[in-house]
Order: sequence, then structure tokens, then C-alpha cells
Amino acid sequence: GRCLRALRNLSPGEVILSIPFRLVFSESAPAKDGGGGAGDVSSSGADDMPWSALMAMRLLEERTRGGELAPWIASLPISVSTPPLEFTPRELAAAEDAAAEGEATSVARAHASAAAAMKERLDAAGCTERDLRWATGVLHSRCFTHGPSGTHLAVPGVDMCNHCFEAPSAAVRVVTSPDNCQGTRASEEIAAPAAAARTTGTAGTSGGGGAPGDEDDLASGSGGGGGGDGDGDAIFQLCACEDGIEQDDEVTISYGPWPNDPFFLYFGFVPLSNPND
Repeated sequence: GRCLRALRNLSPGEVILSIPFRLVFSESAPAKDGGGGAGDVSSSGADDMPWSALMAMRLLEERTRGGELAPWIASLPISVSTPPLEFTPRELAAAEDAAAEGEATSVARAHASAAAAMKERLDAAGCTERDLRWATGVLHSRCFTHGPSGTHLAVPGVDMCNHCFEAPSAAVRVVTSPDNCQGTRASEEIAAPAAAARTTGTAGTSGGGGAPGDEDDLASGSGGGGGGDGDGDAIFQLCACEDGIEQDDEVTISYGPWPNDPFFLYFGFVPLSNPND
């Protein structure tokens, strides 16, 4: 499977990846990006659409347009199996979980409605409902949430990290003033992918020895390759935890203290052992 491994020994708190916010793909697109910003979707009933469908449409438009994020988009898996978008009613029923089955059915209906409402945009991007389903699954399984409004972010490179409950070897954070070495505040909370659509948890904060700068709260990130207003020099970082990481070991993070249902529905797997279920 896909994963991220250390090519050398990493010290406790060492920054593994540092991604500028202009390369973070966010559900909050700057209106000037011309590729599905808020102004483009309001007439299509955006308020009634799932965040993932709207963000997925922008991901497809970004793929068609090319640009700085093109290599990352090309590297995304060609198949993403998440039950709400891929399972048949019979397969969902086999899970013997009425709540999960009901939520999956609701998500599938919302996706179908969104695909119909955005057909013109899909056609303009040379895409189909199947493409939208793929992009939605990619974002369900990869997005973090950030800030008080729970803005969804997909972060190139960091999205390669797999989940570990027991002892994740790394954690994520946002640094808003990387050149300011004074007044460092506590790392903000960042919720892990997908399940954060319903609540805000913590994917973990950095280990000791964090990089200098203010680790602050951002209400929204930049659009894909566009750079949102107010982000300034903000960066999204992946840092080694307090034990460091040995060469060739996998770099893992915690996706959050979710029960099994969100893992099943949105990540496409169920942990072998889940202390929260």
C-alpha cells in the first residue's frame, strides 16, 4: 500500500515536511481563482451541497487546468473505495450496522444530487459523475479540518501518512509566522481526515523542539495553487513525535479518536484494534 517512510533517522520534533499554504488545497477557494470559487457555485445551490462534492469539483477543475498542484493530483490513487460512494445496497447491508447504512445512503443521495447540479461544470472540465465520485472519495479519506469553522484541507505529501492509534510517529500543525522566533503559542488543534465532517478532533500536536514561529488559528486556507487572502506565510508542517523516527520506519499520524463507523465509511478501512469503539 501507499505510505511515507523515513529515509534517515529523524530527531524528536524534527520537521519532516513543510508545505506553504499556497500549495494546500482548501475548500475555501479565493474568488479570483476562476476555477470554482464561492462565486461560481452559489447559483448552483452550493448551500445545499456537501463540502466534499464542491471541493471535489474544484479538484477536477484544478486537474484540468494544470499548474503547481498538477504533480500531486497526478499522484493520487486511481481507485478510492469508500462505502457511501462505491458500495451497493446489498454490500452495505452486509455490514449489519443500521446507522452506518443510513449515513452511507444519505451521503450517496447527496452526491448524486450534487453531480446533477454541477453537470455543466463537469462537462466544461471534461469530467463525468464517476470522476466526481473519485475526487470526493479522495477528499473524504485525506482532508484535515482546520480553524474554528472546520475548514477542510488536503495537504500534498502529508496525505501519504497512514493511521496509527497506539503510537503515531508524527503529528501535524500549522505555523502562521515562521520567521517570528518570539511568542510561540501552543500548537493549534487540527482534526484528521473525513470524520471531521461531523465533529472536530485532534490529529495530534507537534513533539518537543518545535520550529520557531507562531502556531496560530486560521479560519481558512488557500485554494489549490491560488493562495488565499490572509494566509500570509503560513505553512502546514509534519513533525516527528517525541521519540523520533528511525530510518526506514513508516511515518504515521493519528486520524483522531473516532469509533469504527467513520473509518469504515470515509477512510475505507476498519482498524484491527480501536480503543474508541
